[in-house]
Amino acid sequence: CDDPEALKFADDAMNFLSESLKIRKLSLGLDHLTVGDTYQSIGIAHLNRALALKSDTVKKESELSNAYQALTSAVETRRSFTSIFIKPMGSRPSSELKDSILMEAHCVFYLGRVEETRSNYDQAKSHYVNALR
Repeated sequence: CDDPEALKFADDAMNFLSESLKIRKLSLGLDHLTVGDTYQSIGIAHLNRALALKSDTVKKESELSNAYQALTSAVETRRSFTSIFIKPMGSRPSSELKDSILMEAHCVFYLGRVEETRSNYDQAKSHYVNALR
């Protein structure tokens, strides 16, 4: 591959997918499985973005739609999982809650990257701002 950006996305995809497999092998409970699922979705999205950069216009939009769908699904899963760990006001957030919120922020950030690849800069900016919250 002669496109450094596509190569970077493909390399990142392999890292996320590899990490997902490692997490699944540990099988330490529901939290770990959802983290594995999230890493898998991010890996798939990165792979789709790498393919989009090497494709014609029609195939590019299809690959970016697949990336967006994988990340949207991951965000929804993270949000539902995060709600499990929410404690009453005044108590300290658990490490599971913090981890879940961070994983959700990663997914939202990568949604911004997909929008940036689509040249939807305002939508990308919105995702970046939401990821920082």
